[in-house]
Amino acid sequence: TNLKPEPTPLMVEPDSKITESVNELDSDDDDDDELKPFGTTDRNLAQVKPPCYLKDCVEILTETREHERDLDKVEVTLRTLPKLLMAAEGNVDEVALEITQIILGMTKEFYMEDFEKCRRDTLIQCAVAAPRTVADYLCYQFYEDNYTIGQRLDILDVIVNAARELSKLELKTPVEQDDHLKK
Repeated sequence: TNLKPEPTPLMVEPDSKITESVNELDSDDDDDDELKPFGTTDRNLAQVKPPCYLKDCVEILTETREHERDLDKVEVTLRTLPKLLMAAEGNVDEVALEITQIILGMTKEFYMEDFEKCRRDTLIQCAVAAPRTVADYLCYQFYEDNYTIGQRLDILDVIVNAARELSKLELKTPVEQDDHLKK
């Protein structure tokens, strides 16, 4: 006959040293009150006059930023640019292309809560203001070696959203599309 001994259940008791070390690690959480968040100063953007012309925006975005006031100018400019591009009249191809080149390579160098949204909106409005020039540039840049996958996805997103805006295409949800087909 096959006689195997029955396995004995393994009883594990908590190690008091581990419990003590976890408690020690948790005890230093009170020291975090002394730490202040990086890059969040009390800034009053209402005091910064927004630029009125696209060329002024280009100058603000390309000048070297030496003072904190310059960062405020950059933030106000990024928030103002989409509106200026929508209101632009005439041939803005060169300026829109120049803004696209600046904004496409721009990274978050300072604290701005909705930096990515402002950057994206500006790129979309550049593509809407000068579709042939900016879309051609973005398509060319998509295949360049110096962009990450995330930046390439941003480029595609800008092209798609600019095309939607230019065509006045409104996307329906899948439920709305099903309802439309049933009628």
